Amino acid sequence: MSDEKDQLNDIFSKVRQKLQDEIKKLNDNERKIVAILSGWMILHLILLIISDGSTKYFWPFDKNPGINTDYDFSEFSIYGLVPWVIFVLYKFLNNSSKNN
Repeated sequence: MSDEKDQLNDIFSKVRQKLQDEIKKLNDNERKIVAILSGWMILHLILLIISDGSTKYFWPFDKNPGINTDYDFSEFSIYGLVPWVIFVLYKFLNNSSKNN
């Protein structure tokens, strides 16, 4: 049990260090974007947790939209994950064009 815990701690430590190194490479505007996206994702994670996971309608496009009744993983992925995907693609494409 202790060996597994040590391995997990080692993995988390390496991931944390890699994230810190990557964040240091960002300029001030990109750091602000990461902070906003992080807050945005946390908000949507909270909404996902408090909802009942209904998949009948896509929130907020219901006659009577409600977070508890209409918010599920599809909304979380669109509202919470897609902005991160766009940011990562932007960074990748921006770095690719600088290398050429």
